[in-house]
Parts: sequence; structure tokens; C-alpha cells
Amino acid sequence: MNKPEGIKRIKVYVHRSKEENFDLMDALGVEGQEATSNLMYLGNEEELIYDINLKTGEAKLVAAGEFYLSGEKVTTGDLDEVET
Repeated sequence: MNKPEGIKRIKVYVHRSKEENFDLMDALGVEGQEATSNLMYLGNEEELIYDINLKTGEAKLVAAGEFYLSGEKVTTGDLDEVET
């Protein structure tokens, strides 16, 4: 997927803890061992890909996991290397 000039495409990881998910399941009223097991790791180490406008600082979400929001598959060559 092509990106405009002045844009860096980066990968960011977000994380939820199991404790947060247990609180969420309680609030939702999730019942049973199977349902609890399925939701325990929700949001654990999710990949999000953003296009960052270097002049304005605007961040635009373009992909979640391995697929762009447009449905195209993300490839490693699409990302800019950024050391943090």
C-alpha cells in the first residue's frame, strides 16, 4: 500500500492485562469457563499500524493485525524502521 510523501508508517503494540479483561467480563456478564477462557487474552499484544504525518503530527490508523482497514494484507516492506 503506497503512502504519501512526508508520512512514516509505523507499528505500535497495545496491551490489556488479564485483570482488565476479568473486570470487563464481569461488567458484560460473561458466564462459564469456556467464555471466560475465550476472552481472557482479548487485546493481549495487538498490532496497530499508523501513518504519521511528520509535519502535523497527525496519526491515522491504517491497519489492525496483519490487514489494512481497506482489506489488503500488510507486508513488512510497507513499514518504516523506527528505533525507540
